[in-house]
Amino acid sequence: MKHFEIRQFESLPSTNETLKTLAAQGAADGTVVTALRQTAGKGTRGRSFFSPAGGLYFSVLLRRPAREDLLLLTPLAAVAAARACEDICGVPVGIKWVNDLYLDGKKISGTLTETTFGADGAPAFTVIGTGINLAPPEGGFPDELRDRAGTLPGAPDRGKLLERCLFYLEKYLSELSDRTFLPEYRQRMILTGKTVTATVAGKQMTGIAEGVGDDCSLILRLSDGSVCPLRDIDILINDMI
Repeated sequence: MKHFEIRQFESLPSTNETLKTLAAQGAADGTVVTALRQTAGKGTRGRSFFSPAGGLYFSVLLRRPAREDLLLLTPLAAVAAARACEDICGVPVGIKWVNDLYLDGKKISGTLTETTFGADGAPAFTVIGTGINLAPPEGGFPDELRDRAGTLPGAPDRGKLLERCLFYLEKYLSELSDRTFLPEYRQRMILTGKTVTATVAGKQMTGIAEGVGDDCSLILRLSDGSVCPLRDIDILINDMI
């Protein structure tokens, strides 16, 4: 069982950035940084992640992850967070490929995984950062998020939810060679069977999402009958019907 050392802060620009700095300074495998709010939270593709007081924001350090496992860590962390949310709140949580958690059609959580490579070209460490909306922010969500962002019901206890997230994260990491998280990832995938438009390398393609591959790629069947597995975690899912 991994030993998690939790470092708590009132406010940080970004838990990921703080933990990457600590990792470069020698922080141990399993170090966790958590904050009550972020002032410069990070999302995928360089986007900002709205992180007001009232959420759970945390990052976990993994030392020397295997290169072949890197693309599995984000979906693994999404399953861990989804299962933890269900344990605490008793509500069904879906996953939108690759990493977003959805409840009642609205996004309640996202995960950003960042890997730093050593001089030898091997992964030196990975930081997995997760943010979960626990309650509506004071004054509500900004206009651009109001129709898309949601929260968990009942304002769950932050400490208990963090504990469950780490429990499942450790469970699935310890079973990574067996991919035990994958069946649940597939079961929770809200895109399966839907028409999806994706942007890949600046080019749009539309097809039916048929499911998730063993490498956590999204299997897209195009109108000409061909199958395109989307593997790049930077692929933008523009729309789903």
